[in-house]
Amino acid sequence: TKTCSVGSAFEQTKIVSMASKISFSLLLIVGFCVLLNIDVLLNLWLGEIPSKTTLLCSLMVVAAIIDSISDPFWIVIFATGKISKYQISCAILMIGNVLLTILAFSMGYGVEISMYIRIVMNIGIMLVRLFIVNNQTPISILSFIKDNTLSEA
Repeated sequence: TKTCSVGSAFEQTKIVSMASKISFSLLLIVGFCVLLNIDVLLNLWLGEIPSKTTLLCSLMVVAAIIDSISDPFWIVIFATGKISKYQISCAILMIGNVLLTILAFSMGYGVEISMYIRIVMNIGIMLVRLFIVNNQTPISILSFIKDNTLSEA
């Protein structure tokens, strides 16, 4: 928020990039450990594991990891004070999530479809965040992507 108010695009990009890397890395490590031991954890927690619980929990972890990539961007969007486009776009995607899930259930799909839809919507929200940050702030999304996808030599 402070770097946004003083207009320091380089510093802001650096902070958002670092926050994204840290949140993604930490969640990836924890999520990977959970995914490797999901049956053991569910057995300890529930005793008898209902059908599809392992798949649903695994998909929830994947959805959270995807969401963690762009989570720092909502802070940047809120720091600009221009949140209406972001809120409306995210609300539409979240309502779409519910409507698509209801439609999928009415067509006879299994319960796991709800998590697949959520993962697609999380990707959509990530794209909305990137687009809005790119349009409302001096943060370069191309620089952010380059910084977060290319390893340092």
